[in-house]
This record gives sequence, C-alpha cells and structure tokens, in this order.
Amino acid sequence: MATDLHSCNGAPRDDAELTDSIWTFDLPRLTIQDRNGKTKTYTCGVEENYLALDEGSIRFEANEDGLRLAFFDGLKGKPKSFEPSPGPLLVVAQLRRE
Repeated sequence: MATDLHSCNGAPRDDAELTDSIWTFDLPRLTIQDRNGKTKTYTCGVEENYLALDEGSIRFEANEDGLRLAFFDGLKGKPKSFEPSPGPLLVVAQLRRE
C-alpha cells in the first residue's frame, strides 16, 4: 500500500519518510519503504483497531480508499481517534492499494 495523504495535527505535510512511502503488511512484519528507498521493518500484531508495534501503536480503519492510519510522532503512545488534540503530534496517513 502506498501513502497518498499525510497530515500532522490536521495540517498537510510533506515528509521524506512517509509521503509516497510503500507499506507492506506481512504479519507479524510491517515493512515501510520511504520514497528514497530506505526500508524500516517492524514486528507487529493486530489488537482490535490498532497495529501493536514494540515501539508504539498505530490506529487503523479500512475505508473505500484503502486504509487510514493515525499515530503519534515517534510512535509514542496510542491515539484514541484520527482527530488532533492537545498533546503529542498526531500523524494521519491514507494508504491506497497498488
């Protein structure tokens, strides 16, 4: 899946690690390749509507466009929603199938 939309606390943002990145889900492995070809691999599992990584949690929901993700910058904490709130920087991304 490739990243289409990316925002931080509700504002559009271009980020070399996330914008146009390719996400490959092969549980228990998640691999993210950024637009420059750098790859990062995580061990993860699914817990309700979260991807549980050793580093933190990513909230997800399937939609007609693919998969919407929300996580805090640095994967610190567990976001309760896709809406920005006071506190850590919330990153929201829309992944589309390729």
